[in-house]
Amino acid sequence: MSGVLGETQWNFAYTGNYRTFVAPQDGTYKLEAWGAGGGYATRDIQYRRPNGAYCSGTISLKGGQTIYVYVGEYGGSGRVKGGAYTTLPAKWNGGGAGGIVTGADNHLVSGGGATDFRLAGGEWNNAMSLNSRILVAGGSAGNVG
Repeated sequence: MSGVLGETQWNFAYTGNYRTFVAPQDGTYKLEAWGAGGGYATRDIQYRRPNGAYCSGTISLKGGQTIYVYVGEYGGSGRVKGGAYTTLPAKWNGGGAGGIVTGADNHLVSGGGATDFRLAGGEWNNAMSLNSRILVAGGSAGNVG
């Protein structure tokens, strides 16, 4: 995630919690967001992690106004053996859980979380906070190559 005003840029990375951005001055700010990539597992060395979505937009902010930045968590990956049902937990900010009934040797992946900007803070899944989203880049599904 990044925000730009003139030549100044702010970048935010995944932390497992939301971050706040307080506009230093009145202006139009460009917002950019990249959703987190899903988990990946592969037998093919050429395969890479799937990418989340990208989106951008602008917003007029007053100096001192706060927006809340939620950066999604990358999806998980794993390899399981045996015939048991196995899961990977859901990821922060909406990344889907992974679950399969395993056979002799299977890969397991989960989806990546979204990255978004909000006008209200709170837990990532809080209804009031979710309803205040102004820009959202979805995370990608996991993939087994």
